[in-house]
Amino acid sequence: MCVSQAGLLIDLTVGATSVCGATLLSNTKLVTAAHCWFDGRYQGERVTAVLGSTTLFSGGVRVQSSQIEMHQNYNPNNLNNDIAIVTIPFVAYSNTINHVTLPSSFLLWMTFEGNWAQLAGFGVTHDGTVGVTSFHAGGGCTIGFPGGYARVTSFMSWIEARV
Repeated sequence: MCVSQAGLLIDLTVGATSVCGATLLSNTKLVTAAHCWFDGRYQGERVTAVLGSTTLFSGGVRVQSSQIEMHQNYNPNNLNNDIAIVTIPFVAYSNTINHVTLPSSFLLWMTFEGNWAQLAGFGVTHDGTVGVTSFHAGGGCTIGFPGGYARVTSFMSWIEARV
């Protein structure tokens, strides 16, 4: 899947550095990992969200974040509650920019344990965290290496209260 097909990939940048990925939840809200803003040592202040681009550093719509809210129980030492909401100015939906549908119904009760998941991103430009990815193995995005992810269904009430 490419960005022009789904319109769901968002890159968060600081200057010329890609720091994390995010997912558009509404015209003004993104969800990402809390460790993108505070890793236990460094505190972020503001990022540029790049929406609707098939490349990291050109094209698309670029907007500055106006607020970043980390989960109140986020712990950078063990990555518990590693989730954050980013507020951006209103962005119109298009064929390259669209929101995701949050899980509902029976999906809210599934653990997804033992299921395969598919990640979307900008390709193998470098290994790093994307979206609500909490960690990955030293091998990065290589097949067979583990990664840790914050399960969105575990945070639905927290997310919905902010969107």
